[in-house]
Amino acid sequence: MKVINNIRVCVAACVLLTMVSCEKIKATSIVPQEIVTGFLKDYTPDERALIDEDLKGIRALTFRGLTKPRPSQYIATAGGPGAGKSTILETYIQDNKIENIAYVDPDQRALRFMINTYYLDLTLYAAAKAKSYQDLLAKGYDKWRGGSNYIANTLLNEAILGGYSVMHGTTSTGGSVDQLYDKLKGRGYEITILVCASSLENRQKALEWRAKDQGFVQSDPEDVATKGKALFERLPVYLAKADHVLMYWSDDFAKGARLVARFDKGMGVKVLNPDIKEIEKLYEEVRREKGAKLPRFQDLIRGAK
Repeated sequence: MKVINNIRVCVAACVLLTMVSCEKIKATSIVPQEIVTGFLKDYTPDERALIDEDLKGIRALTFRGLTKPRPSQYIATAGGPGAGKSTILETYIQDNKIENIAYVDPDQRALRFMINTYYLDLTLYAAAKAKSYQDLLAKGYDKWRGGSNYIANTLLNEAILGGYSVMHGTTSTGGSVDQLYDKLKGRGYEITILVCASSLENRQKALEWRAKDQGFVQSDPEDVATKGKALFERLPVYLAKADHVLMYWSDDFAKGARLVARFDKGMGVKVLNPDIKEIEKLYEEVRREKGAKLPRFQDLIRGAK
């Protein structure tokens, strides 16, 4: 009987330890695991296996030669599709000579490197059968965007939990960005947000040019409008949570973006270019349209400390 009781105690302890371990994983995940794995729900087992093969290769590329700096940096874009986020991010990294940083992006550092999945759908035969090459690209994007998001979010978790600096190509428009920043702060990260603002018309032209001239489709038509507006709804979060916020404006994708304002924690906002008025105009349009509890733009800028 004593042996049986001891066995029961051991089993109970193991179960409890497993539960605690699972809760610890959930608590320490940057992007919740159910969200990460949820990107795979529409794929077959064979397709998931191929996505995992792509993940292995992209993981090797992401972490090659990196060490863990102190303090670690999290540098991310914020903006809708077609706003020039990737160009702004890569230019910022190069201009500031930032090295030893993991590049995480579902398009530039996932989809473009998915050789076992996405690129295998872009054969010459498939192109010949498609209505147009742009249509083939769009279908490939629609099919494998879940896989690219799975890869990017998996690597984001691994990078942050591992203490690496991260340059993150993302829209930063989700409702949980404030929670993300809190988790990063809890791990000692310095946060820099690159706000990439542009008119809807300019962003649409940029995406059309990208599909035609670069042969790369990386956005959903609905996302183009909704995420462009959501940027301005999240602007108060960036200014409240980040250490640095750089605001860029672009009205002509061919000419690139201009840095119009900069916020540094403890220093407030410094206006660098009169085109800040263009960002103010779009922000106020969203504030009136959404009826959200957003402060007036001028009050937001003056109040940021």
